[in-house]
Amino acid sequence: MASEPRRDPIADELLTPENAAFLLIDYQPVQVNSISSMERQRLVSNITRATRAAVAYRLPIVHSTVNVQSGRNKPTIAVLRRMLEKGGLPPALCRHDGQRRRRCCGGVSPALCGVSAPR
Repeated sequence: MASEPRRDPIADELLTPENAAFLLIDYQPVQVNSISSMERQRLVSNITRATRAAVAYRLPIVHSTVNVQSGRNKPTIAVLRRMLEKGGLPPALCRHDGQRRRRCCGGVSPALCGVSAPR
């Protein structure tokens, strides 16, 4: 029984590490604690599961924080920070190689996910 030929990972309709990236935006204590449209524990649980899936599928992760170096804000919440470190991923990967046409986004506000990917 012959197997199907390997699908092109860049042109494939499914998400692959070659055609997608996971965006993790502003999961810092002050932002997480400012959300009132859902329970905080549910918010953290949802993004933890999504991040775990991104790490398992080896998707490139773009991890963004705001005002940490200036000391005005604290770093990413501990559960996500540990997960990124444990996954062997760099704490911030902010490079676009022109290949990724899709994105999976995790941001504390849906407006943060309205970024567009170059075609």
